[in-house]
Amino acid sequence: MPSRLTQTCLPLLGLCATLCWGSAPALAAADKALVSNVRFATLRPPDGSTDNWLEMAVEIDAQPAANTTGRVTGRVRVTAMLGYERPAPGNTRQWQFFRAQAELVGLVSGRTHVRFYLPPEIVRRDALAGAPGYWDVTVTGESLESETVIGRRSPTLEADEVYRGFRDKVASEGTANDGVMQPQYLTPFREAYPRATPTFVRREAWR
Repeated sequence: MPSRLTQTCLPLLGLCATLCWGSAPALAAADKALVSNVRFATLRPPDGSTDNWLEMAVEIDAQPAANTTGRVTGRVRVTAMLGYERPAPGNTRQWQFFRAQAELVGLVSGRTHVRFYLPPEIVRRDALAGAPGYWDVTVTGESLESETVIGRRSPTLEADEVYRGFRDKVASEGTANDGVMQPQYLTPFREAYPRATPTFVRREAWR
């Protein structure tokens, strides 16, 4: 009798283990994103001002994982860095470095545009027009594929040594210009592109 009871209990214990712990979970599929293009332009804001701003428009193509609810990625952070050569006294040239970040609630499937701006005072002071000599943009997020860096850089930064030097310069000298380069929602262009503007995470919404 005891042996028959033991034989009956063993399958039940196996069933209990399956219900309690289940099988090993499959690895979650990662969201995918690609910086497909970066454009620079000087333009006037829609508020009627006659002063030009410099716009950096970053095109991101997103492909949320197939099992993602609503086909929207997790939060992502877009980081932009610029290096401009400006006129200086004595017929010399100086480099100015700028950096800015924007955090997005998520990327919907398809194309999204993330824009950053340099204000008119900088455009006028540094005689800015068009793309800078050096620029770099990266996209990061916990739900994104981590095998490769998601980003795009200027042709002048193709060499790894030059790229590392540029990032070091931005880290050491870009602090002097922190807050000057701004994401779209902090500028007069915040409502300029209603169909192509993502939703930004605003920390001031909860303090």
